[in-house]
Amino acid sequence: MVSTLRPKQRTLRLPIQYIRAYAEGDDFSEHNFHHRQAALEVPAVEVALVLVDVWNLGWGDQPLVAEEGFFGEYNGGRSFPARARRITLERIQPALAAARAAGLTVVHAPSALVAGRYPQCQATMLDSDTDVADRAEIFGAAGEEADWPPEDFVRQWHEQRLDRSRDRAWLESYARVKQEMDIAEVVRPIDSDLVIAGGDQLQRLLAERGVTTLVYCGFAANWCLMDRPGAIRDMAGRGYGSVLLRDATAAIEHAETVELELNAKAVVDQVELRFGYSALTDDFVRACEGL
Repeated sequence: MVSTLRPKQRTLRLPIQYIRAYAEGDDFSEHNFHHRQAALEVPAVEVALVLVDVWNLGWGDQPLVAEEGFFGEYNGGRSFPARARRITLERIQPALAAARAAGLTVVHAPSALVAGRYPQCQATMLDSDTDVADRAEIFGAAGEEADWPPEDFVRQWHEQRLDRSRDRAWLESYARVKQEMDIAEVVRPIDSDLVIAGGDQLQRLLAERGVTTLVYCGFAANWCLMDRPGAIRDMAGRGYGSVLLRDATAAIEHAETVELELNAKAVVDQVELRFGYSALTDDFVRACEGL
């Protein structure tokens, strides 16, 4: 007789945080919008850990391009790679190890340039994935090419803005470093991990696996972690649930924000208010171990 019993489904139970943008009666004011905690329960097979831009920039023993020194690797300034290294070692590496041990889907989402070097990416990439990902690298958005605004205007605007916000010498140095940059060695993909170059490629792979909920970590919180193809904004727009490990990221700060890391906090609040939830790495690790 064939058994009709189904195997017990494993459930990931994760403490989460969000912002309650509502209060009753006369208390309905921003002054009474507070962080709240809850428990997220989702089948483990539907969960993926997504690592965005966890680079090896600025914290190796030797520079990636000897003649450039570390100058071109200081994307975000000399202080940012140091902060990213600490978070990678203390937070992202343990989260990755726990996700793999629990059998969760693991996704690496670096730039299209880097992703394309990995056989895990090559095996699932279509020609259309490459086109969209390349445009995202240039223009900062993953979309189909449009007739308006004119491409010359878009490119000129983008280049002029970059020239004003970044130093020309640094941009030239970084362009050479980009050819050699890679995912940090301590979190490099293994054969069973996925590596993606864009959101359409990730969408197909998640659909094949029945994944609905994406747990994000990586850098930079106010740049690629939010806006790279396959990152939080893109996949939330496709309907996926998003959880940000709020202590496993860092933002590019500036003189008015760096001491308290206010830009990173603002991104966490944005996720909690608009896109999903946040969680702590230790809680994620315990949730994985609980499986």
